[in-house]
Amino acid sequence: MKKINSTLKFVIIMIGLYSNYSCSQQTGNRVNYNSIGVSFLIPEGWVGQETQAGYMLKSETMAGFILINKNQVSDINILLNDAQQGFVNNNANYLQLVGNVENFNATGVGATYQGALEGIPAKAYMVSVLNNIGLGVSIMATTTPEYYSNAYRQLCIDIASSVAKQQTEVIANQTQQTKKSKRKNESEKYFAGARLSYINSGDGYSTKIIIDLCEQGFFHHSSYDSMAVTVGNVSGGYGDENSGAGIWSIIESTNQHPILRLKFHKGKILEYYITFDGSKTYLDNRRYFRVYGEDGARWCN
Repeated sequence: MKKINSTLKFVIIMIGLYSNYSCSQQTGNRVNYNSIGVSFLIPEGWVGQETQAGYMLKSETMAGFILINKNQVSDINILLNDAQQGFVNNNANYLQLVGNVENFNATGVGATYQGALEGIPAKAYMVSVLNNIGLGVSIMATTTPEYYSNAYRQLCIDIASSVAKQQTEVIANQTQQTKKSKRKNESEKYFAGARLSYINSGDGYSTKIIIDLCEQGFFHHSSYDSMAVTVGNVSGGYGDENSGAGIWSIIESTNQHPILRLKFHKGKILEYYITFDGSKTYLDNRRYFRVYGEDGARWCN
């Protein structure tokens, strides 16, 4: 088993708060959980509200509670590995896997767990869902073993299904947008079709990074660092010719400088602060040469 993760920490916190907890959100509503960028449907017969520990639901007719919170995993294999290991903090707080991990569509996993929370016997079902456009979400329905039934599993699946449906719609819309050559904002229009090149060399070392920002919305990326190993190190990322290494975008930041975000298909994310000095372009204070046309993002064609 692995050390306690954030989900179990939140469950432990809510055990302490549960006896004095009251919910105000009406049942049957779709909740916009803005802090993690998703929405979901509250099951019939349940009410809830957002708390410091996550979004908590409780019922007047079913024992226990449901806790909904973020996960930052972007790889289905990592979700599977985490689910198989279970969670442990100490003898008073642990959850062990019961049976096998189940696939939840193509976007997540679900499993049953049994153990103790704050020394109280507990049984739970948990679904964790990826979100390719932001933070993922984990849903855990928890009660004591004598009250546990398949209904708790179904509650998690119903909530996760409502989240997954929203994600599918957003991703579909995003895919349509990335096929258009005109970007949503002026910053993206400015960089679309550009090749960004960083070159730095000195006595016995050299570094080179190339980023092609395709008008279709995807990018290609490669880097070389002679100091990484004796014979030099090349890090590829060019990927498929039709979808590149991932999706690029320009996002806003709190310090008023735009950020170039490179989200690789395999889950890795790179972000660079963009600044300018006249016509010169800087990413994270490094000068990048920016060219277009025949010398521009040539790997996009």
